[in-house]
Amino acid sequence: MTHLAHYQPKALATVQPAALDHFYLVNGIAGEIGELRGHVAKAYWHGPNYAADLDTVLAKELGDIAWMTAVLLHTLGQDSVTPWPKDHAPRTQLEALHALGHVGDILSSEYTAAVVAGREDEPNTRISLKAAAQTIWRMLEDVSQPICNMPFGKVLQMNIDKLKSRAERGVLQGNGDNR
Repeated sequence: MTHLAHYQPKALATVQPAALDHFYLVNGIAGEIGELRGHVAKAYWHGPNYAADLDTVLAKELGDIAWMTAVLLHTLGQDSVTPWPKDHAPRTQLEALHALGHVGDILSSEYTAAVVAGREDEPNTRISLKAAAQTIWRMLEDVSQPICNMPFGKVLQMNIDKLKSRAERGVLQGNGDNR
């Protein structure tokens, strides 16, 4: 069973109906990638004193990207993604951040341009949206180890645990990482 096939049903159990929107998900993915990159930049600037648990902070951001990507893939009728050959995997944290950021930027800018042009429902837009989401999922499977020193399965389980806790406390909808 692939990571997506195992994780997606759990992620979907936490979805609010308003979140099943391509514009929200695409821009949310880009925003979460930005948050991930922001934490890395702050760690670089502030050094080892930035966050004692930096790997956990980065894993939480990767989990948020995974959640949005899994939900986006669901809205596009996709419940599995074939992994890349391992020789395509980023080897360093910087390489992983660059690759993930690049694809996230392309996804967001191309889809936003399609929305502005009134082409968001065209078949070609949906095909490119699906291809970009699949690419992001494949990248997530490869980048968790170089970014946060954790296997992707652990990142996904942390995310589900966080979402279950929020659901139990009635704070799935809201703002802030620590709710």
